[in-house]
Amino acid sequence: MDNAAGLPRLGLIVPKFQTTGVARNRLRRRLKELWRREVQGVIPPFDLLVRTRREAYAASVAALRAEMHAWREVVALSPDNAEARRRIRELEEAKGAVDELLRTAGAALEGGNPE
Repeated sequence: MDNAAGLPRLGLIVPKFQTTGVARNRLRRRLKELWRREVQGVIPPFDLLVRTRREAYAASVAALRAEMHAWREVVALSPDNAEARRRIRELEEAKGAVDELLRTAGAALEGGNPE
C-alpha cells in the first residue's frame, strides 16, 4: 500500500503461538534488522504489514534473510521499479566485494593461498 511518508514502512504482527516474550521479541528484532539493512533502502515508499507464522520462531537468520530477499525481488520485478532493481544490483555487488575481501583476508591470516 502506497504511503505519503515518502519512505517504506514495516508493520509487524508477531503472535504468541505459545512462546515466551523473549522469543517474540527476538523474532521481531531479527525481522526489523533485516528490513532495515536489506529491504528498506531499495523499495519504493509503501507500507508493508507482515504477520509471522509459527515456523518463523524456529527459522534461522539465514532462512529469514532468504525470505526477505525473495520478497524484495518480487517487489523489484514489478514494471515500475527500475530504481529498486538498480539499487538491489548495487547492494549485491557490494556484498560480493566484501565477501571476497573477507575470504582473502582470512586466507592471508592463516598464511595460505586464498584460492
